[in-house]
Amino acid sequence: MKKNRKLAVSAIVLVLFLAVFFCMGQAAYAGDKPIIAIGHLPHFTGAYGATQAPFAAAQEDAIEWANSVNYVKGAE
Repeated sequence: MKKNRKLAVSAIVLVLFLAVFFCMGQAAYAGDKPIIAIGHLPHFTGAYGATQAPFAAAQEDAIEWANSVNYVKGAE
């Protein structure tokens, strides 16, 4: 019984150590400046572009608005 308990405690310690080890590995990325893309401007060509071109300015305005209200500190 004592051997099983020692094995269980060793397994728990190992799992916790590995969890902390892998979590700390991600800490190196925390200092990087995040780049967040909220939207993109589509490229209109051909007959489809002729029907959608008038909406490009509205899409650009919508993307600028989304960028302004969804501000994330430190984002590019």
